[in-house]
Amino acid sequence: MLPVLPLFSSAQNLVPNPSFENYITCPTTLNHKIDRCANWFNPTGAYPDYYHSCSSAIEADVPLNSYGFQAERTGGNAYAGLNLYTINPDDREYIEVKLTNSLVAGKKYCVSFYVSCADSSELATSRLGAYLSNDSALGTFFNPLPFIPQVENALGNFLQDTSNWIRISGVFSAAGGERFLTIGNFHNDANTDTLRIKPGIYRTSVYYIDDVS
Repeated sequence: MLPVLPLFSSAQNLVPNPSFENYITCPTTLNHKIDRCANWFNPTGAYPDYYHSCSSAIEADVPLNSYGFQAERTGGNAYAGLNLYTINPDDREYIEVKLTNSLVAGKKYCVSFYVSCADSSELATSRLGAYLSNDSALGTFFNPLPFIPQVENALGNFLQDTSNWIRISGVFSAAGGERFLTIGNFHNDANTDTLRIKPGIYRTSVYYIDDVS
């Protein structure tokens, strides 16, 4: 989360632990979710994943884990994981973080993060965005959060690359007071596009997330 400033000014990342390197407790299985990552938390009853090279089990390790192989983009050790679509109706996962400062009304900010489709995903989707809010975007168990993200990948731009990290970014004007950043798919199944990219172990759309700013 970078404020858009003149060229002579240095931009500050307002997202703490942006590459998920710092942890509270090392994840040792996929049952150890994003809440083990410092600063980040789960706003719903779903199960967003946390992967770190400190893991003693391959399922939560980096670069090889339960959903495939992907080297971290930067930092050397970690990234998060989200399920954006499954065959279970309106099943969603999100990750959320509290910014180091509130946003200033009328100022423009650039949101940026990187995504890679997990090898085991059978389906790709284009629905992935970032929502900024004054309060935590808490929701009910598994259901899509009923908010409109300020920054979102373009509909129909399927995120199907399993080898590289793809940047999603956008600029928006702050209403003022936004302090929380939530990443995920904010659309229900009827408004989520999918593309079958391969026979998969899991009939889902699983994505790794890294380098949030």
